Amino acid sequence: MSTLTGPSGQFIFGQVNSTAGTPLERTFQGSFQFPRYSQPGLWSLQVTLWDSVSNRNHLPSAVLAGLGFPNSVTVSSDPADTAGPTLEDVEIVPGAIDVSLGGQTVTVRYHIKDDLAGAVFLPPPGFGLPYLLGHRAHQPERQADPARLDRRDDPCQR
Repeated sequence: MSTLTGPSGQFIFGQVNSTAGTPLERTFQGSFQFPRYSQPGLWSLQVTLWDSVSNRNHLPSAVLAGLGFPNSVTVSSDPADTAGPTLEDVEIVPGAIDVSLGGQTVTVRYHIKDDLAGAVFLPPPGFGLPYLLGHRAHQPERQADPARLDRRDDPCQR
């Protein structure tokens, strides 16, 4: 898994796939899709390597630099959207339910406004599950499902 972390802590997950090699030595290639109006500045690369029994090696940007590897990309954008959308209104219908005799459905309607890139409720492609869940801080170590190692939505440590 690899991420690029922006100047304000937002991050984009790379879509990574194996391109060559054997199970013991592989080459992987990833691409990162930056949406229009992405925040300008230095975006830092982090990489987490996994093996098929869920052992992992997390390499933050500073470690990559210390090993002599490139660890960042500079993004330009004018104008840039650096402010999140605002919640203008919320409606919950119905406001109360009784589930004594069976399940009920509650509908929540959100009115969202954004100044430049446009409001969406789900994150743009490439932002992954941790972005959706609001995980911007260090996540505890967990066992990974080896079948999902190449997916951008793996909610492991960043």
